[in-house]
Amino acid sequence: MVKNEDMPTDLVADILARLPAKPLMRFKCVQKSWYSLIQNPRFVAKHLLCFNKKDNIKGVDHLLVKRTRPATFDSSDQCRKAFISLLSFNQVTNHTSLNLLDLPYYQNNVTHIQILGPCNGIYCLYSIPISLINPSTRELKVVPNYPIRSSPGTYNLQSYPGFGFDPKTNDYKVVLLMDSWREDTNENLGWLAEIYSLKSNCWRQVDCPVPASISIWCESWIHCYVHRAYHWWGYDDVGDLILAFDISDEMFRTIRGPNLGISSEEIAGIVASFKESISVITYPREGTEKYFDVWVMEDYGKEESWTKQLRIGPILDVERPLGFWRNRQLLLEDSNGRMVLYDPDAEEIKNLVVHGERSSLQAAIYMESLVSLRGETEENQAGISYVDIVPDPIVDGSSV
Repeated sequence: MVKNEDMPTDLVADILARLPAKPLMRFKCVQKSWYSLIQNPRFVAKHLLCFNKKDNIKGVDHLLVKRTRPATFDSSDQCRKAFISLLSFNQVTNHTSLNLLDLPYYQNNVTHIQILGPCNGIYCLYSIPISLINPSTRELKVVPNYPIRSSPGTYNLQSYPGFGFDPKTNDYKVVLLMDSWREDTNENLGWLAEIYSLKSNCWRQVDCPVPASISIWCESWIHCYVHRAYHWWGYDDVGDLILAFDISDEMFRTIRGPNLGISSEEIAGIVASFKESISVITYPREGTEKYFDVWVMEDYGKEESWTKQLRIGPILDVERPLGFWRNRQLLLEDSNGRMVLYDPDAEEIKNLVVHGERSSLQAAIYMESLVSLRGETEENQAGISYVDIVPDPIVDGSSV
């Protein structure tokens, strides 16, 4: 029998890189060499790539989901709260499990949390407070409060977050857009932009100005970080467009959407990532039967490359898209506030047993990761805690 100390280090690394993060965290206690290996940034990168390969995932899919529901498990409770859960489902056996992330800093009166991510297994939870989380290692970092740099006599109404990874500096960044208005005349003064760096653990003002004529349609409930840039769906006097922020260069740019005149009282649109590019999903706002047209920018940054690649549907009793899944499958919220998965090839729809208030659902692809939120200095480690993951007693709204 070959002892583990006799095995080549590369072979040990290849084997361990295919295991989930949870046992790897325990294996760090087996021996010093394993601890050093699993902590090594090169192994962390190798594990991120190897474990999350499609052919390494054995039929079980995972999503990080958000929903708003009663704050307690009493259906008569009038207090509402946003919950984050880890959803696991097997598309072959249809077995589904749901586990809650017990977030220590979010009290029962927090009704809004927006999930942004993943970026290398790291997610941003945009709420009060803003936090970063790695569900695989259960690390949670509370981000310092962002400074309010509004001029005297002005106020802010809306804020729109973005999140991404800067490969140039190996840093994770949160960007925040805030509108600005004059108190006396209610005149729109344009946008303010702040950016948070995990490495420096502080906020600073973005030097590049945001084009003042742009408006954002609404909060982006589908995370769209592609080609190092975060994207919001907006418009100006000409029509619909996409506002992009390059996380590395910290520059804003606009990308004109497909010339459809789509966002209106009848037709809605939202930007989403699709096969390493950006897409725009359009669909009717009203009606019991809806179709979803998918326009894809085939050559990123070139507006003439917009192509209509899919028409999904019509589908009965659905409200809005929540993002794409494997093999062109579309995650949706139905008219009863349930999360469902539609397979356009089989024309089948599956209930994923996630239920919340209408228009409260959000879904993000789950990615296993050993990436740590801990910095190298004591200052950067401030705000780090660990979350518990517990079974969710509410499944498919049976107790809602």
